Amino acid sequence: MTLPNQTPGDLRLSNFAARWRVPFGILFTAAMVGAAFIFVFTISQYPRGEGCRDVLVDFCVFWSAAKLAMDGQVMSVFSQDLIAQFGTMESAGWAPWLHPAATLLALYPIGAMEMQIAWALFTGLSVLAMLIAARPFTAPHTPIWTSFALAPAVMPALIIGQFTMLWMAGLLAALWQLREGRKVAAGVLIGLLTLKPTLGILIPVALLAAKEWKVIIFASATTIGINIVASLLFGFSYWPELLNTYAEHKDWLLVELSGLQQMGSPAALLASLGVTSDTAVLLQGLLLPILALWVFWVWRQDIEFDRKAALLCAALPLSTPYLWHYDAGLVLLSGLFLLRAGQLDRSVLGVIALCLLCFGPGLRTWMSLLTPWDVPHSAWITVPMMSLALLLCLRPVRSTPQQPLERTT
Repeated sequence: MTLPNQTPGDLRLSNFAARWRVPFGILFTAAMVGAAFIFVFTISQYPRGEGCRDVLVDFCVFWSAAKLAMDGQVMSVFSQDLIAQFGTMESAGWAPWLHPAATLLALYPIGAMEMQIAWALFTGLSVLAMLIAARPFTAPHTPIWTSFALAPAVMPALIIGQFTMLWMAGLLAALWQLREGRKVAAGVLIGLLTLKPTLGILIPVALLAAKEWKVIIFASATTIGINIVASLLFGFSYWPELLNTYAEHKDWLLVELSGLQQMGSPAALLASLGVTSDTAVLLQGLLLPILALWVFWVWRQDIEFDRKAALLCAALPLSTPYLWHYDAGLVLLSGLFLLRAGQLDRSVLGVIALCLLCFGPGLRTWMSLLTPWDVPHSAWITVPMMSLALLLCLRPVRSTPQQPLERTT
């Protein structure tokens, strides 16, 4: 069935769905059910009213920081010991608060809730956001829609309560608004992505290359506006404390990089192979201008939007040495746009590559659950997958059929 106003990307997606929607749907539905079971089991380990005692996930830090802020102890969010005590975590290790004032303001309401309720609400909103944001790029094929929105690549972020799903949903929504020419909405959404700023380094490069001045203005205004409001509420002394924490965290990271099994960047891969942390970070830094020039060049071209989006989503996680395994889930979005762009096809090899991108960092999670062996370092899995997504962006686009090969729903 051909829908009105279909783009070449829509037609390619329809042809993929004609052949693969059933196995794709079965595979990833099973993965989603498994992820939901693990999440419910994990959250059940937290007795009601006892906070994060005994079991530490990333969401514990968010919830503890929100409770401190709501209790009027905003500057205490930068104290590792107070974060642990307020969250009733007996041994928090090194888990600092590293986010802008606007991020603390966004999380502020969860400080009024019990930890389990807050985490369940946060996760539910993350899942809903992914479903809403993925729909325009996958309609009307429901199995493909749910498979991309809730693929195993987002599983690590879901299980530990990280921002990644919300960030990916925000990026998808911003790209849709940008493609449709809604500059103000795209700018506001991109501005909100600065709630987790480490992932968006190359987004300004793409916008500058495309000469999207209105988007840049509204993104900048949104970023500045939300942080001014947060600073007025929490105090401008928040920022020097945050910068001090960044410096302390950088020193800690350089010492511990080689042993951080959950770090998924190229720098972490090099460190795990014996390269000194300083050299590993320096080598990764040399990758950044290459990626920036590539993104700039592609976004200047008069080519399909899906190709531009595929490259941006592939380059973003590789652009930062500070990449935990769950943030490598961005390869999922690159896989979606590579499929829509025709740089991944519906052949068996194309589907295998797409499945790898859809599993993303979730592959390591499933390996730890289903195999008796020790799982490899996260970077050994995430870096090859991120590199695969980037290399696929070099593939020529296949010809676009004029209509889907068969009726799909």
